[in-house]
Amino acid sequence: MPNPVLRKGTISDDVKVLQNLLIAQGYAIGNDGNFGKNTFDAVVAFQKSKGLDADGVVGKDTWTALAVQQPAPSAGKITEADLVAAATSLNVDVNALKAVNKVESPKGGFLPDGRPTILFERHIMRRQLLAKGINPVPYETQFPNIVNAERGGYKGNEQEYDRLAIAKRIDESSALEACSWGAYQIMGMHWKLLGYSNVQEMVQDFSSGEKGQLNAFVRFIRSQPSILKALREKDWKSFARWYNGPGAIDEYSAKFEKEYNKLS
Repeated sequence: MPNPVLRKGTISDDVKVLQNLLIAQGYAIGNDGNFGKNTFDAVVAFQKSKGLDADGVVGKDTWTALAVQQPAPSAGKITEADLVAAATSLNVDVNALKAVNKVESPKGGFLPDGRPTILFERHIMRRQLLAKGINPVPYETQFPNIVNAERGGYKGNEQEYDRLAIAKRIDESSALEACSWGAYQIMGMHWKLLGYSNVQEMVQDFSSGEKGQLNAFVRFIRSQPSILKALREKDWKSFARWYNGPGAIDEYSAKFEKEYNKLS
């Protein structure tokens, strides 16, 4: 599902996606879905900065350029001291904490292009659409890799953002909630539990650096007594059941145990 060509005067959810990408690039505009003068001026300025044809029309080249983010600041990297402090606050073995990180995001909390590591879950997308009163059936038929009752369809790494882009055109909040984010792959649907005002705020925090991701992981674990108990006891089967879901217990528990034993 390619991104549409957008021009001044267009009013749509696709314009909201465009505006959010421009805001992420530092342009002070609103995200009301109205391609007005401010959005047009921002598009022209962005196109000039990238050496594109500065006509204010958002086509394939502009969409592609907007999808490339700057690397996360090094100040946001997790240090050994951060991990020790987090483990101490939870009263867990620091190597257990590291093992979760290694399994969930072996390459770290960010992709090489600076975007947070994600995994899009099509079965969660379907669940979130239902919760918002949106009929998922038409999307299941047209985009089975984006909306589906079964988990799967993973592409990995940067390609997960291609799946997310399609999902956002169906419903942005549901799409963001259907992704696991960052170094500890916490689902976006937990934004309220983590203390954010909406899922967009959670994504913004997770985009700021790995320290924000670690702090959110600590809050999440602390709010889930069963998960915290399993992590303290290094009961990897129970931890995987609660953290990764009942359909992934054997796969993930083996990975957690292997990584923990290597670190120890």
